[in-house]
Amino acid sequence: MRPRDFVEIKIIDALSEKDQSCPVCRLINESVEKLVDTILYELVNDPQIRSNLRTMGLCKQHAEMIERYLQQHPELGLLGIAIIYEDMLGHELRTLRQPSVEGVGNCYLCDRQTQIEKTYTSSFGRIFSEPQGVELFLQSEAVFCLDHFRKTYQLVDNSMKDRFEEIQVRKLSYLKNQLSIFIEKHDYRNKKPFGKEANVYKLVGRLIAKPVSLDNRRNHKWQIWKNSKER
Repeated sequence: MRPRDFVEIKIIDALSEKDQSCPVCRLINESVEKLVDTILYELVNDPQIRSNLRTMGLCKQHAEMIERYLQQHPELGLLGIAIIYEDMLGHELRTLRQPSVEGVGNCYLCDRQTQIEKTYTSSFGRIFSEPQGVELFLQSEAVFCLDHFRKTYQLVDNSMKDRFEEIQVRKLSYLKNQLSIFIEKHDYRNKKPFGKEANVYKLVGRLIAKPVSLDNRRNHKWQIWKNSKER
């Protein structure tokens, strides 16, 4: 299949890898990590980036992701993130007693992640609307997580929806069978050694996990703030 743009090149490459994880999740994570790397390596003092981080902040999930990324890439050092966090904390101290909900909104990286997700699901939908694209999915080891399957399914042309769903169901059924084999091997009468099925639960856990609802998180934080003001 001939890719039409850079995003489709990345998608086709992702489907060619020997990786059973969700290709959308994988590409999103790679893009967010690249963004973090770019910020810490080149854009620590960029006015727009600093302004976005001050006003939007970071969620705990992405703060922990940055920490893990820095541990994996010690060449970035800690000065950049210290400068960014000092600026963000200074902003919070200046606005701490102001009667507003500033800081309750979305996380800067969550916002960018949502945009990235829309780009990839749109491109996957376009690719899988063609027979060649669906064939790429069939031949790949990739399995969509339930969330990204549903989002991509909505964007696939009606002529290809059934085929796309059929392939996804086939792959999920194989994983379910692997779990059944793992469970059966725990029978005390079993003499067969454990194989690759022993680690399938990790993949399945990631595929069936529900995404974090940003709207629910915002509403929860808003309610906490509101309750504190009404006391």
